[in-house]
Amino acid sequence: MVNKLVQAFLLFRDSNAKVIVVCLFLSTMLWFTLELNKEQSIEVSYPVSFEYNDSLFIPTTPLPKHIRIMIKGTGWQVLSKYFGLSGKSVVYDINGMLQSYVDGSIHKKTYILPALPQSQAKIRKSLETVELLGVLSDTLSFTFDRRAKRTLPLSIYHEKALAEDFQIDGKVTIEPQFVVFEGPEKMVKNLADPFMLELPEKNIKTAYDNEVTISLPANQQKLIVQDKKTAKIQFDVAKFMSKTFRVPVMAKGFPSSTQFTLSNRAVQLKFHFKASDLGQIRLKEFKVYADFSELNPADSTIKLKLIKPAVVTDYQMVPNKIKLRNVEKKDS
Repeated sequence: MVNKLVQAFLLFRDSNAKVIVVCLFLSTMLWFTLELNKEQSIEVSYPVSFEYNDSLFIPTTPLPKHIRIMIKGTGWQVLSKYFGLSGKSVVYDINGMLQSYVDGSIHKKTYILPALPQSQAKIRKSLETVELLGVLSDTLSFTFDRRAKRTLPLSIYHEKALAEDFQIDGKVTIEPQFVVFEGPEKMVKNLADPFMLELPEKNIKTAYDNEVTISLPANQQKLIVQDKKTAKIQFDVAKFMSKTFRVPVMAKGFPSSTQFTLSNRAVQLKFHFKASDLGQIRLKEFKVYADFSELNPADSTIKLKLIKPAVVTDYQMVPNKIKLRNVEKKDS
């Protein structure tokens, strides 16, 4: 049986195959044409757009681009709507709604109901040649904020970029010094002041002179624009050393007629200095004073004063104030 069918196919392959294909194609096209001339109902995605003053407002979430509707018309008509080949998008003027952001109104409408009668009238006007049967999208939601500008100074975050024991030596130069950011007001207000630039390099031991990208967090880059993209940063570095030792506290300006006892006779001092200044450090030049003129009567404490070599710029003294105890007047 199978062999007979194969023989029959081979017999008619050359003469009838083309004719059969053409007939099938023509009959399909005829059926398709007849169907398209009939009235059809179909669900389509129809474009929408929003009209607002973009110099005052900015969307903080993507605006809806389509609504789902049910339409009726001839096959040709609904097909053109299905593929978006005809008709205009539905335009919603939302300036009135957004004005609440400027007025400070408590009730801020941030949605549109396409199924409402006035909204359906807009859709029918845009559809032109087909009939609107219904709106399937119940809500078009959107979120806006005021558009705002803010000028911020630039600074650098360098702690992780410098080599161990190295610090910036002298002034940091940043050009430009300021950057203007523009975007949603709430987001722009939350930007750090100054705006910190992170150095991409690590283990820096020599003078720095590079361009650094002025980068916003990924979630802000799509909404906030800036007038500068990079900044040129220059600074010198130096290796620093530290030393810790105890320094006796010396009394200064205490009345001779009164007996005072200091709660601490010595403090712990930790100081930092450039390695290149090691030869200028003399421990005997460090002196700590408790000056009676600095006495705070409220708690009987005196803030300590340190005399140190000029090359020492950073130090920690523990404690940094001292309490007076057993205060007694001498017998006259």
